[in-house]
Amino acid sequence: MNSTETFDTCDTFDTFDIKRVGDKGAHWLMELSGDGSDKKIRIISPDGPGSDIPRDDLPRQVELVNNIFIRRGLMIRTDSLRASFQLDPQTFDVVKRFIGPPSPTDLVVVLARKLRWNFILAAFFLLVSVPISGDLSAGVEPQPLDIVSASLAIGLLAMTVFAKLSPHRGWLFANAAILAALAANVARGIHSGRLDQLWLLPIAGLTLSAVTSLKLFYKFESAGTDLK
Repeated sequence: MNSTETFDTCDTFDTFDIKRVGDKGAHWLMELSGDGSDKKIRIISPDGPGSDIPRDDLPRQVELVNNIFIRRGLMIRTDSLRASFQLDPQTFDVVKRFIGPPSPTDLVVVLARKLRWNFILAAFFLLVSVPISGDLSAGVEPQPLDIVSASLAIGLLAMTVFAKLSPHRGWLFANAAILAALAANVARGIHSGRLDQLWLLPIAGLTLSAVTSLKLFYKFESAGTDLK
C-alpha cells in the first residue's frame, strides 16, 4: 500500500496497490481524493486508463463485501469497468472510512441489491408449497398444501414490493425474519421426512442471507435516526 498523507483529509491523492480477482499478475491502482461531497475513487488499470467514481455514484458503483465467501472484496460497477478486487486489511479499512457512514441513497441501493432475488425466491417457495395429488403406482406420494411456506412466500413478495415503494431500514429486519422463518420451515420438513437432505443447501443460503440482512439493518440503524 502506498499513501501520500494521512487519510482523513484527502486533498491530494492517496494511492493503493490493489489486486483484481482472476488477474494476479496485473498491476492495478486505486486513488482516493477529495473530501466531503468532493470525494472521488479512481481505479487505474495496468494499461493506464482510469475509471472515476464521484461520491454521489459510490452507492451504486462501489460495493464493499466481507463475508465467509468473499474476504475484503471491492466490487466496481461502472460503464467502463466491471471488476472485483481483493484488498488487504488496512486498505479495506481505509476505503470503508473514506466512503463514510451510510446515507439515504445507500439505503435505497442496498435494499435494491438485497431484495432483487426475492421475487424468484418467493415464486420458488410458492411452487413447491402447492399440493400434489401423487401417484402411488409410480411411487409418488401425495403432498398437502404447505401453508407455512406459501404464507411466508406471499409475505416475502409483499414486503419486497413495499420496500421498493417506501425504502426503510426496517425492511431489512423484516427480510431477515422471513428468510429465517423459511429456513426453519425447510428444516422442519427435513426432520419430518417430507424433504430430503439436499434441502440443507437452501437452508444454508437462507440463513446466510438472513444474517446479512440483519447486519445491514444494524449498520443503517447506527447511522442515525434521521435515516429511514
